[in-house]
Amino acid sequence: MIGRPSRLGEPVPVDAALEHVFGVTPLAELERFRAPAPAQRPAPLPYLREDRWAFDLGLAVELNGAVVARTTARHLHWTRRRWSPT
Repeated sequence: MIGRPSRLGEPVPVDAALEHVFGVTPLAELERFRAPAPAQRPAPLPYLREDRWAFDLGLAVELNGAVVARTTARHLHWTRRRWSPT
């Protein structure tokens, strides 16, 4: 994954994030994996709160070639935000 740069010191607004990302699977292809996500604990600041959903995709953590943990992306603290399949 690579991205288009932003101006130094200026954050990229969430609504413009996809304009700065390249190399992601077409998001419409992932729609069938969309699922509710658990609540965040601790809760994020008010401006970061929104309906919780995530992609239910398998994840594995490897250390020196051995799998030490398995989960799904729906259990990540930060999930995919403000996306619509276009």
